[in-house]
Amino acid sequence: MLIFFDDDETGRKDAPVLRDELLRQGYPSTFDFPPPDENGKKMDANEILQFYGNQKLSELILNASKTLQNRLQYPSKPFTYTRKNIPDFAVNSISSANTININFQNESDFFLHDFQENIEHRKKFSSRKTGFSNIDNNQILLPGVYILGGLPSIGKTTFVWQLLKQCADNGEHCLFISYEMSLIQLRSKSLARQLWLRDPTSTLTATQISMGSFNNALLEIIAQHQNSTRDFRAVKFSNERLSEILPSLDAFCDSLDKPPIICIDYLQRIPFNERERRDGISNNFRLLKDFQFKTDSTVIALSSLNRDNYSAPISFESFKETGEIEYSADVMWGL
Repeated sequence: MLIFFDDDETGRKDAPVLRDELLRQGYPSTFDFPPPDENGKKMDANEILQFYGNQKLSELILNASKTLQNRLQYPSKPFTYTRKNIPDFAVNSISSANTININFQNESDFFLHDFQENIEHRKKFSSRKTGFSNIDNNQILLPGVYILGGLPSIGKTTFVWQLLKQCADNGEHCLFISYEMSLIQLRSKSLARQLWLRDPTSTLTATQISMGSFNNALLEIIAQHQNSTRDFRAVKFSNERLSEILPSLDAFCDSLDKPPIICIDYLQRIPFNERERRDGISNNFRLLKDFQFKTDSTVIALSSLNRDNYSAPISFESFKETGEIEYSADVMWGL
């Protein structure tokens, strides 16, 4: 047993006590504590994870394990395992209120009880239509995390805004989360497009509309939007971290009759602690993936590209400061 408690008063007091009890129970044991940061400040495992990321914590635990292996102390007497040799604290922890019940399902149970139910659940998404034939003809917009990358100003926001609007037209619950554009800019995009569809000779742009330039045709379109029945919502954030908004997103999903389609614009603009650097984006993405899996939603996150890839075909390496997203994203799109 390798004990790696916090380097505080409680950890210093309890680590040798636990080691001695484990030795009495017959388990080779030793202990150590997390090292301080570069300024000498003591850090616990959670702080290391927040400030330096998962990879740093994993390396720290691995290095500590190698060191502790050489310092293991062994019981003075041979130890024979029986059920009654299990320490009381282990039995108590197994039966505690914090323990979750896990169903380690075997193959026959899955195919007898869950296989068809899972198929029927996924079939519910087969009728989804994005309104873009090149997407609808080639894939189904299933629950998962989609990453859309492209050059600056190539139209990522406009494309996904239109995709969500068309999904909402087909009865989907849609939410657009903007860390960049204001809601008047986004809504004006819809008005400009509707105006162009009605009158291709119109010269009114989304920017002009957002500044108050109207005509009679546009006023009619605005009236139609005021009476819209589709569920197409949008929210603007600036400095809110993902961990701060996820509880509200959870509640939003729980209030719906089916999982929504959610877009976040864009991945690199979601705030994180500057000391996390590149790991901050990866940590945000893991939170996003956990949320998606929990809610069965479909999440589309926009991503910028590295400058070095501006003139090269899009690949996994093209996505700017995205760390480990290629391991967790379900689908990656290049625009």
